[in-house]
Amino acid sequence: MDWASIGIGASIVGTLVGLYALAKNRRRIKRQLAVKMSWGMLTFPNRDLSDPMVFVTVTNPGDRAVLVGVPYLKLPGNKKMFFPDYQSNVRFPYRLEEGECCQIWAKENDVKNTLRDNGYRGKVPIKAMVNDQTDRKYRARKAYRMEIL
Repeated sequence: MDWASIGIGASIVGTLVGLYALAKNRRRIKRQLAVKMSWGMLTFPNRDLSDPMVFVTVTNPGDRAVLVGVPYLKLPGNKKMFFPDYQSNVRFPYRLEEGECCQIWAKENDVKNTLRDNGYRGKVPIKAMVNDQTDRKYRARKAYRMEIL
């Protein structure tokens, strides 16, 4: 084994470690939000269930706080719909600290009625979204098709 081979190997390892540290630091300073839409019902203390609800959960998996606006739905034709009569566990705009999440929910029938009143019919593709303080948009990975009769 010669010293040149050892030097080249050490240089490669050093470069890889440096690139890893750079990528990790970049992730730390970058704002990150995860958006998820789901359906369910609220459970009350007397064990009754609410009407079906649409939920949007916004999570901050990053290492930096992010100021988030009210989540909304992206509709066909690049239109936006804010939830009618929504409820939430926070007040918007909200400073979402690292590792925290917030949630918004509205009655599924209210969402469907709003879509119907605005001319949507059939299976309408909707996707949950939220903007941060710099107006950067974060989208749910999965789009849902809501049946509007």
